[in-house]
Amino acid sequence: MNHEHYQQLASQFIDHELDAPSERELFLHLSSCAECRDFLRASWELQTEILGGKPKRDVEVERRVSREPKGRVYPLWVTRISIPLPAAASIVFLLIVGSLLFSPLILQEEKPRPEIKIEQALPIPPELQKALQLYK
Repeated sequence: MNHEHYQQLASQFIDHELDAPSERELFLHLSSCAECRDFLRASWELQTEILGGKPKRDVEVERRVSREPKGRVYPLWVTRISIPLPAAASIVFLLIVGSLLFSPLILQEEKPRPEIKIEQALPIPPELQKALQLYK
C-alpha cells in the first residue's frame, strides 16, 4: 500500500489544502490503516504544539481519526461459515450413512396384509361369543 501518498494527503488536510474527493479518499483509507491514522494524529498534535492553539477543525478531525474502523456487516446468506475439516467430514459421513440406512424404510412400498378368515382363527370361547353377539 502506498502510505506516502496518504501521508501527503493527511498533510494537505491539516493545512486546509485538500478538496472534498481527496478528503473522502483519505478518510476511507484511514478507516482501514492504523499506520496512517497514527501519522495524521501525530501531525495534528505537532501542528497544535507549533501554533500554540487548537486548529479550527480539531473536534471533527479527532472524531474521525480516533474512530476505529467498523467491520462490514454482511447478511447471513453472504456470511462465510468456516467449519474445521474433521467436523465437516463427520457431518457428510453421517448424512450419507443416515440416508443409506433410512432410505429403504422411506421408499419401501407398503405390502398388503393378508386377511385372516374366521375359520383360520383360533376358536373363540363361548363366553366371548355371547358377549360379541350382544354388540351386533
